[in-house]
Amino acid sequence: MGLSSGTKLGPYEIGASLGAGGMGEVYRARDTRLDRSVAIKILPPHLADKADASERFEREARTISSLNHPNICQLHDVGTHDGIRYLVMELLEGETLAERLRRGPLPMEQVHRYGAEIATGLQAAHRCGVVHRDLKPGNIMLTKSGAKLMDFGLAKGMSSPKAVSSALTSEPFSTWRLSRSRGKKPMRAATSSVWALCSMRWSAASGRSRAKRWSRSRRRF
Repeated sequence: MGLSSGTKLGPYEIGASLGAGGMGEVYRARDTRLDRSVAIKILPPHLADKADASERFEREARTISSLNHPNICQLHDVGTHDGIRYLVMELLEGETLAERLRRGPLPMEQVHRYGAEIATGLQAAHRCGVVHRDLKPGNIMLTKSGAKLMDFGLAKGMSSPKAVSSALTSEPFSTWRLSRSRGKKPMRAATSSVWALCSMRWSAASGRSRAKRWSRSRRRF
């Protein structure tokens, strides 16, 4: 059962629901101390006792807190209230790339601009040794100020930024799918982020989704 409007989580007053997924619920909220609007992601009570869900929630908080970039959704605060764990994040106004693509392809100017912004955000994360591992249109928010990377719940850190750089230059990214990166070494996941970015740019330009199965030759851009 979700939180009702007016519920208080510490200094935050819950507003409308912004969405829910298998690993969390997101709400618009108001920071009563600073009188500003924020987004709050909570770990649902039925997942609070599950070690893997709690670990993913904590990992997302640690990961976002280590990143500070205009093309990455920012973390403001974390907390627990009456057993409910929550993350307080930048409230992004706009629509996801997935929602936008339902209306058809983007103009090429936007394809290039958003593609460059997403790549810049990924580069910043990789330089900090962080690999997203779940890059897809639903995790890209298109705002007035540009594209923003969201949902680092599956992200993993590497021993050093050099390891990510090595992964991106030593392996042919066309041979790795994003779906195959889950559970694999972060180096392969980093390579898959590049493939996923290219795939999203293709979808944005064509208005079509990539087929789930491609021959190796068709996965070369």
